[in-house]
Amino acid sequence: MPRVVLAALLGALALACASTQKANSRTFFYSLKNEVAQVSPGHWTGPYENRGVCVLNVGEKDEEAGVFTDAGTFDGVWVSPTKTTSCGVKTSSTCTYQDGSSYTTEATLSCTPTPDGKLVFAGNAEVVRGTGRFEGIQGKQIVLKSQAVAPPPAEMRYDLVNFQYTLPKK
Repeated sequence: MPRVVLAALLGALALACASTQKANSRTFFYSLKNEVAQVSPGHWTGPYENRGVCVLNVGEKDEEAGVFTDAGTFDGVWVSPTKTTSCGVKTSSTCTYQDGSSYTTEATLSCTPTPDGKLVFAGNAEVVRGTGRFEGIQGKQIVLKSQAVAPPPAEMRYDLVNFQYTLPKK
């Protein structure tokens, strides 16, 4: 019985010491490197890198812009320019702000081509680490909308995500 009480007290203390925050964030980025190559007819895969801007707390008085970096692998099978049988991305993204603080997320996203050949991405990302004021961060990003504004190879995109995270109290 004493162990149960101790575990409950420690759990309550951890919750009391944590600061849960929710934020809407946006990223705007362009393809820096895209080495996607054809593996077989209609099957394309390869690494990529993106750079751009990430904005935390969109529309709030404490809205803040940072540098966005993203790298990962792409894998897709196309039946036609606007239809796939599978399409996905594995990615690791980092947002770094002016004070040097950053957080990194990892995600596996699915993608669907639009009638004009642009890709729409969907999925969730887990926060895997943070530095500076984001040290100890835990959380997730839910991709609400990820839309290409230009088809490949230009591949300029924007993401709108709901960002929910918990920071330990300092």
